Amino acid sequence: MSDIVTRVTLPLPARAELETVYRDHVDAYDKLLHELHRRVRSALRACGLTSTLKYRVKSFESYYAKLLRLLRGPDHAAEVVCVTDVIAMRIVCPFLEDVALAERCLRSQFHVSEVDHKGAEFSVREFGYESVHCLIQVPEDLLESFHLGGPFECEVQIRTILQDAWAEVEHELVYKADFTPFDEAVQRKLAALNANLSLSDITFQEIRDYQRRLHGELRKRRSSFWGLISETTGEPQFGDEGADLLELEGPALGVSPALLDDHAEPRAVGAKSAWAEGDRGLDALLLVALQAHNAGDFARADEVYTQILATRPRAYVRAVVHIHRGMARFASSRFRDALTDFTAALDLDPSNWRALFYRGTVYRVLGDSGQAERDYTACLSHDPYRVECLFQRAALYAQGGRFGDALEDCDRALAVDPSARAVEQLRASVLERQAYATRGDEGE
Repeated sequence: MSDIVTRVTLPLPARAELETVYRDHVDAYDKLLHELHRRVRSALRACGLTSTLKYRVKSFESYYAKLLRLLRGPDHAAEVVCVTDVIAMRIVCPFLEDVALAERCLRSQFHVSEVDHKGAEFSVREFGYESVHCLIQVPEDLLESFHLGGPFECEVQIRTILQDAWAEVEHELVYKADFTPFDEAVQRKLAALNANLSLSDITFQEIRDYQRRLHGELRKRRSSFWGLISETTGEPQFGDEGADLLELEGPALGVSPALLDDHAEPRAVGAKSAWAEGDRGLDALLLVALQAHNAGDFARADEVYTQILATRPRAYVRAVVHIHRGMARFASSRFRDALTDFTAALDLDPSNWRALFYRGTVYRVLGDSGQAERDYTACLSHDPYRVECLFQRAALYAQGGRFGDALEDCDRALAVDPSARAVEQLRASVLERQAYATRGDEGE
């Protein structure tokens, strides 16, 4: 029976007849769409997408108006008119790359009978509505469950947030309004708005790509940092478990909010912001330095960090770069120079827990246990839930035979992150050493 709605055989039945059939089936359409929405949402999540999904069953009034438009179109001589958007979904994605990923996801999980890339026909000098429209076949088991005949299709539109916003507004201003095609001033304004939104989408994607590269380099550096600690202290290598203790670093590296919000500091002539656009921007230089660091070219990393500092950016940027350069110097065994950088970062930002943590680690490598403990303790005073700092201080305590203090720090760390296997291994090692020391004392 549903074929009379989605596939209308001409001549066109009377409106009253169509409306009766439509309203008899609308509840089934609604239930069908709800279940199909659930399946699409699960498929997108399996692909790693956290998109917003909207869905609707077309009202009869909209359906009938669409049917009449199709009849007046180029296929008016056809024997059957197909309305493919009686049920429809919209996938709204944050970024442009997510649109392509969502399309691939639909193709992998459903039978996609048609794909239309709206806006692909525009030249570089034109702007207009952009979206990906897919027609997916409703699975047979759903049609059987809701007693609907087939074939039955669902239109799925895939857009970015900005494309969706444009489409909604354009629909109100152009599609539903009495818009005259001769109003060139309005057309120019709409084209300018669309161009700005398109450029914003591209810019958002570029920022995301940069952040992905940056965090990838930070992740590599974090892993090598823990390996170097193991090598220099003679402790067991915890590998990836140890690397996981440092949460994913942001480029701000623990800079205090007060320093981030400080705009009163006078600026020297140089780069205009911490993340200036272009190949010579500080964001690009930071990525170059991190890549050099991870490639083992510490001299090049040091050079680029020094170049950034020479521009005299704002205080919070200098604090961040001193930490980055200090880590490069630590990696090249220039421990005293690393101390100088971490101390410079703390002079700018005394509550920076990462600078305290890194400086404490350098002091520990140099054998200055007292200063290392003071820095670790200061770090924890700013944030008592830093698992990596608790781990390092516990190792320092164990090294000095303070097994009770070491176990206390291990327990505090595991209370925050029970899955920290490196801490579990350290705790087991401390218990063994404590038992051995106790047996030794009893033997005396």
